[in-house]
Amino acid sequence: MTFRMMALNGLMILPGLTALACIKNDDGVLRDTPVPTEAVAPPPPADWIRVARIGGASVDPEDEDNFLKGTLSVLVEQNVSVVEADSNLSDYLDDQAFDAELSLMERFSRFAHDRNLKVVWYYPSFETITPGGENSAHSMFKDHPDWVQTSHDDTPNVFYGSKVFWVDPGAESAWMCHLSPYRDYYMQRVQRMASTGIDGLWLDVPLFNDIVGRWACHRPEDRAKFKADTGYDIPKDPNPDDPAWKVWVHWRHTEIDAFLKEVLARAREVDPDFYLVVETVTMDYNAALLEGLDGAFAGPVDGLWHVWEVDVLSDTDSMVNATDDDWISLIAMLKFGRGADRDRAAWTFVYGDQPDDAEAVMAEALSAQCNPYELKVPEMTTTVGSDYRTRVFGWIRANEDALFRTESGARVGLVHSSASRDYVDGRCILDEEAERHCGVSLYARWERPLPWMEWWTTDKDDSVYNSNYMAEYRGLVKALVHLHVPFDILPSRLLTPEVAARYSMLVLPDLRAVSDAEVNIITDFAEKGGALLFTGPGPGVMDERGLDRSKPAFKGLAAVGTRSGKCASTVVGKGESTWCAFTAGRDYLVGSDPKALDAVRTAVEEGAPPVVKTDADRQVHLSLYSSPGRRVLHAVNFTGMDGAFKVEPTTFHVSVNVGPGFQAGSVSVTSARMNGGPESLAFTQDGEWVAFDASVEIYSMFIIRKKTVGQQAQP
Repeated sequence: MTFRMMALNGLMILPGLTALACIKNDDGVLRDTPVPTEAVAPPPPADWIRVARIGGASVDPEDEDNFLKGTLSVLVEQNVSVVEADSNLSDYLDDQAFDAELSLMERFSRFAHDRNLKVVWYYPSFETITPGGENSAHSMFKDHPDWVQTSHDDTPNVFYGSKVFWVDPGAESAWMCHLSPYRDYYMQRVQRMASTGIDGLWLDVPLFNDIVGRWACHRPEDRAKFKADTGYDIPKDPNPDDPAWKVWVHWRHTEIDAFLKEVLARAREVDPDFYLVVETVTMDYNAALLEGLDGAFAGPVDGLWHVWEVDVLSDTDSMVNATDDDWISLIAMLKFGRGADRDRAAWTFVYGDQPDDAEAVMAEALSAQCNPYELKVPEMTTTVGSDYRTRVFGWIRANEDALFRTESGARVGLVHSSASRDYVDGRCILDEEAERHCGVSLYARWERPLPWMEWWTTDKDDSVYNSNYMAEYRGLVKALVHLHVPFDILPSRLLTPEVAARYSMLVLPDLRAVSDAEVNIITDFAEKGGALLFTGPGPGVMDERGLDRSKPAFKGLAAVGTRSGKCASTVVGKGESTWCAFTAGRDYLVGSDPKALDAVRTAVEEGAPPVVKTDADRQVHLSLYSSPGRRVLHAVNFTGMDGAFKVEPTTFHVSVNVGPGFQAGSVSVTSARMNGGPESLAFTQDGEWVAFDASVEIYSMFIIRKKTVGQQAQP
């Protein structure tokens, strides 16, 4: 979730010197912080969204112009290119207060554009906070009780006090229903903001919140629309066997998606170049089922993308105590975000505590081609440190072509199925008699190292180890990372024949729920020569709404036996389909079963030509990208990060397949830790393979450049 820092006031300008901003510490003590009054930046690139380096700024309508200018100049010095501006829009504002916010937007965006910065303004979607609302006569809920979400047991989705860190004691947090009259109120305010000159809105977590009640929203408007859309009545009680319940789960995703697209459309009625970035906390895991927001539903929409709020293990110290499988979960979430925003921008929160652990999270974001929103856990508009941000963002800026203007070189696509997650793990969430009573499945480590630490959960059921679909899917992520197979995660809803054709193999973990369109794309991919790897007991037994099919969707699959640990293959047109009818992914995630890893290794080696060969430790994560004149290999080293954070430099030999007709002219290495520019490396080339020795502390990027005309061959 989000947190808005207190507005920074008290600017004093001294002729010929920097400004001094009086900023309150957490204990309320004022300190003087130098704020440069002038800064120069190059013009923003045409694809500013795709190469964004994002930093937050907490601002207030009472801030003077010079203070706003100084704040922006600091961000320029830190190599920020896009500002997430956070003011008072989380609060319940009357018309006069909202007008003051609009005036602030106009001033701030004008000053930002003078410094070649872009501005996206933070605006909550469904949550409204009323400071002091518990004891005041007026609050959002008290004034508009018919606007608030209600759970399946008619509990209004409103609470008071500090249930979460961003709601102060005595404040009211009310979550609005998307079909209530709140919708028109919200859209009118969006249109007014779109006229201020800001570049876009940063829309915060549009979801059916479950802090005080689950399975919203059950207002009369929801019941009427669901009946009209589907023919079903909204079920009062959660029941994984009820067809109406299954359809309603799917319907909630589509309703939030429709709301977001209307926000963009209404804003673009005012400004055709306006943008919408949606803060999405639910990622690939079971929170998307519980809260309705699923980033895979948006599809390719011009002007809309996501900032993925990838939560970390602890609000106390980020990923410092992460295990190997927690890092695997982080990799999965970031790659899912990149896949859901395929061929457009994908922004992400990069939480850290200290520079080293922050750099490790940053490394995984960059290796997934996600643009970083750098901040210190758990608060927005913060930084791990000005020196750290300046150094890392400066390196990103210098290497933005290699980082963001290259295409994936992976030949393996791992398919994530929102529907299979909803209806496989949804059953074990609701069924108390299930073999495993699974929960959120954000990370693996559920027990906190010290009792006083803020931790993502304290419930063992929430561990990804305890799930079914999520464990199978994350286990295959783990297997591919440990096998050093570059891969992309592809949300099944966004599969097209063109996307599938970019790969040699599709890996399909526990794909039980799948639409007819997805079945046709996957089958056609195999018939044209692609390889498929299914795992789990029943591929294609349900449709995308969780309704049982009369017969499985995929024809001709051969199975050896669900518990045998063996896989069977069948010919599909010019391609081949392999089915491991046991839980190969879960077996490897939970138990590091070598037989499960061998099964995946064998299938992948037969189904996809290798693009990387290495003797690196299994906890070195490799990703490969390419452009016509270069190949780019990312190496993230988390060998010392298994339960306690430690930087352990590693060395390894690696060979990269550069493809036919590519003669390497140079190999270089660069990282944000290096002093100076890239360093040249010795290399050899044998046919399509370029080989070299690599050394990595936390993260390095290796660039193989094509030999140019007249370039001397390496001795």
